[in-house]
This record gives sequence, C-alpha cells and structure tokens, in this order.
Amino acid sequence: MQKELLGPYQLLKSGQLDTEAGTITLPLYRGRLKDGRKVWYILTDTTDKTNAEALGLNHAAKLSYSQVGKAVRSGTLLKDGTLIFDDGAVDFRPEHKIVPGDAPSHAQLQLRQAGALHDDGCLRPHGGGHGRCGVCTRAKRCGCGPRR
Repeated sequence: MQKELLGPYQLLKSGQLDTEAGTITLPLYRGRLKDGRKVWYILTDTTDKTNAEALGLNHAAKLSYSQVGKAVRSGTLLKDGTLIFDDGAVDFRPEHKIVPGDAPSHAQLQLRQAGALHDDGCLRPHGGGHGRCGVCTRAKRCGCGPRR
C-alpha cells in the first residue's frame, strides 16, 4: 500500500512542515560562485534514489533530462563539501507585482514585474515558463526572451 495515496503525506522530508501556515523550512547550504561571491541554496530533488532516501529529497529519475538551456546551474563539488557554481546568482529583493487587466480580459495584464533579478541582468517571472521575461535590463536577447 502506498501511504501517499491515503491522505496528507510529506514527500520532501528534508524540511520541517508547518501545515497550518502552509510552509516548509528547508536546510540552507552555503556555496559560492566562481568569482568568489557567496550564494545560498536548497536541495529538493536528485536523480539518485539512495541519496534521495538518505537526504529526505524527492527522487526525480528524469531530472537529468532538464540540463538544457538555463534550467540548470552547473558547478563543482570540492572535497570539503563546498559547491562552486559557474554562475546563477539571483537577487530576490525586487517586489513581485501583477496588476490584472480590465474586464472582461483580466488575463491581459496591465503590469507584470518579476520578483527575482538574475545575475545576467534579466528579470525572470516566478515559476520559469517559456515566455518573455517581462522586463529585461539587457539590450540584447536574454535567456528567457527578447527585450520589451
């Protein structure tokens, strides 16, 4: 019998779940970029089933197929456990804003401002997606679409 089919079941066991608040507190790991800047990251998924069980992560066997475009950040794991990322810093200080359009076409937004600024100068929408970034500070094409 699969417990997860019977009711509430916590798949990501590496963190403390607060069902009332609807939040989970995950371990935060310190790494750095090649240029020496400090970065913080969390772990949620792995392709290795044994590691998933040992670390309380989601086992995602097909995760290795995600290594296309900018969906993955590559890095090097040092002997001391430090992860050195090639790139990929994100500034989460910008405020995420969405203003719906006028009736009856509320889906045509009046304003969409992403809440994260990637280190390449591009504002990407939360949740990824295959659209334009909405606002891009670069004059050339960014990884998520042309400048508007």
